[in-house]
Amino acid sequence: MALNFNFGKKRVVNLTIKDHVIRYVEMKNSQDASVQSFGERFLPPGLIQDGTIQDVENFLWILEECMDEWKLSKKQVRFLVPDSSIVIRKLPIPEDVSEDEIKGYLYMELGTSIHLPFEDTCF
Repeated sequence: MALNFNFGKKRVVNLTIKDHVIRYVEMKNSQDASVQSFGERFLPPGLIQDGTIQDVENFLWILEECMDEWKLSKKQVRFLVPDSSIVIRKLPIPEDVSEDEIKGYLYMELGTSIHLPFEDTCF
């Protein structure tokens, strides 16, 4: 089955943030994979270390500058999460756990039956 990222005629901006740089690429539309515009902004050393923002206020200031410079306001933005921050795994969940309780069940199992390579987990 093919994934359909059909956002109509709106231009889509893809944004990725790494320890040393913020990059973006804007596509013409979902049917035409041609690049409309792109750019990058190098970050001061130490602002982001090992994927963790050290100075949030300064980072937000730089990100706002990028948004103004690249004219990203009011555009649909896809934020790309680095592969090192994602773990996808199938886990068996007991049948007696209701759909509303699944998130709580997963948090309870962290550290016992579920082991992850990082601390702050999002489900």
